[in-house]
Amino acid sequence: MFGFANFDNLFSGMLTLFQTSFLQDWYRIMYAMQNGSNAYISSMYFVIYVLMSNYFMHILTIGIIMQKFIEVNEHKERQDLLAKLGQGETIEELKNTYHEQLDKIKEKKKRDKQMRTCTHNIRRFLKKISNVESRPLPNTPYH
Repeated sequence: MFGFANFDNLFSGMLTLFQTSFLQDWYRIMYAMQNGSNAYISSMYFVIYVLMSNYFMHILTIGIIMQKFIEVNEHKERQDLLAKLGQGETIEELKNTYHEQLDKIKEKKKRDKQMRTCTHNIRRFLKKISNVESRPLPNTPYH
């Protein structure tokens, strides 16, 4: 606890929160604060603070890892592009390949939209059929 586990002034309070956010003897600090004030309020404060600070640290860590993956992926794509250019492919050929892939994606999206529309119409038709009340035919004895 390094003797700074208190909230007497701004510096020691910030140091105490910093120490608590890294789970360095946070429960001892919480127990010490319970002796000096309302036990339930200090317990709730420390538990919420520990959960929120650890959540923030996890999100920060995941963000840094994802950023590094993106940088590595971009570097790999640049290396692949340079390798293709080194093999004799021109930038125009690469652009044509890129545009062909975009056209394939657009066609797939168009087909997916048509399938969704068709499926929606079929569902609407089936719902309409299922909502029709069964009526007897006019020439039946039950009419």
